[in-house]
Amino acid sequence: MRILLFGSDSGAHALAWKLINSPAIERLMVAPGNAGSAFFATPIPRPDADPATLADLLFRESLDLVIADPAAGGAGITDEFRALATPVLGPDQAAWQRAMSRCATREWLQRHGLPLPRGRACATAADAEKYAATLAMPILIATDDPAGPAFVCWDRIALPATIAECFAASNNGVIVEEATRGPLVSAALLTDGRTAFAVPATRLHPVNDAPYAPAIGAHNATSPLWARLEHALQRQIRDPLLRAFNNDGSPVRAWIGATCVLADQGPLIRALHLAPSGLEAAVALLRLDSDLAPLLLACARGDLSSVPAPRWRPGAAIAVALQHRAGSLSHLANLYESLAPDVRVFHHERAPQDEPAAGIADGGRSDSTIAIVATCGADLPTARAQLYTNLHAARQHTFTFSTEVGAREL
Repeated sequence: MRILLFGSDSGAHALAWKLINSPAIERLMVAPGNAGSAFFATPIPRPDADPATLADLLFRESLDLVIADPAAGGAGITDEFRALATPVLGPDQAAWQRAMSRCATREWLQRHGLPLPRGRACATAADAEKYAATLAMPILIATDDPAGPAFVCWDRIALPATIAECFAASNNGVIVEEATRGPLVSAALLTDGRTAFAVPATRLHPVNDAPYAPAIGAHNATSPLWARLEHALQRQIRDPLLRAFNNDGSPVRAWIGATCVLADQGPLIRALHLAPSGLEAAVALLRLDSDLAPLLLACARGDLSSVPAPRWRPGAAIAVALQHRAGSLSHLANLYESLAPDVRVFHHERAPQDEPAAGIADGGRSDSTIAIVATCGADLPTARAQLYTNLHAARQHTFTFSTEVGAREL
């Protein structure tokens, strides 16, 4: 099998690492890849969305599968490869364009009956102020632009100024909703639009309690508590999300999911993600006991029912993001030599032009994140001890990382 994988971040590195271990792989190309994936995959320049360019690449390399990242999907490359009858994993351009708007995404989720915090999208400042008066404090105000600011107001006096600031940053509307607090989890699935396999739920650890803050760590588990969580997410998030795409006439062939707040009334969706973040990919793929390549190919072909369901190793996986300090990039390679063989490092070298064009919930995204370090164990305490023992022993003083990831299951 010959595969072209788009991306340069830690999520692409994790996917490439898992794929290259498949006996089905003849050649794996990454566009453009990063310093980590370059050790085992062939880096190539990112092609543009020109049909002639993509057709030449397709036939020259005899591609069996293309895995699109957010930038490729947003640029229309997914659609162009599908027009060439090539199996492609990733949502089409229309889905990416909708995800570029928090307002459009919320309205789409609300129209299809997905669980959301009480709130709505407002087109004008006057509408936003009027609606905010009906909500309980605290209130979240967020720009339509997923890259724009989001604020939690605890005082009604601050609402008009906050709403005005959000409209100044992005004049296409704002999100006004009750600021629901609780643990943050990702509920994802791999689907061909009809059949779907659940990806283990991921507990995300944001850098702070602010909405949409980047995550600095993640973990999963297989405890009785986690089993109850998986059941709730399957019934309330994954199944309804798949129905929403299908009922909308836009079935997807991708790894998709939702970032949810575990509120008192159950999981509530905060954002969609149309591709896995580096943290989510790391903790999921470390526990995947199946060959990833046939799963992704069947998904891209619309024939996921023809392959066995993925097998997930029991236990837990945990990952933390390494944050940049001056000079740390030059020392990253030294980290490999100081970690145990079962502790993995996934480079995070996304360039500015490779930032998600679709405002996906990217748990691994942070301007200062340079790598993700991950491992797994028989249970969460074991995996956590293994990870932090290695990180502290590495003595890489040019890196910083959170020491709180995995301290509690939820």
